[in-house]
Amino acid sequence: KNNTVPVPEGHGLGVTLSQERLAACHRDFVENGPCNKYHDPEKPGTYRRLPLN
Repeated sequence: KNNTVPVPEGHGLGVTLSQERLAACHRDFVENGPCNKYHDPEKPGTYRRLPLN
């Protein structure tokens, strides 16, 4: 409503994280470092590095 999203009362933002996926992301970060390649939707199957020029 009016281009806003209501924030839930109480703790959190109303989302639940998958502990399994969070652990997988952590392992990936520890093994490979920060993500610096991103999927390019204009070229399926390819990845681009930042900055996207």
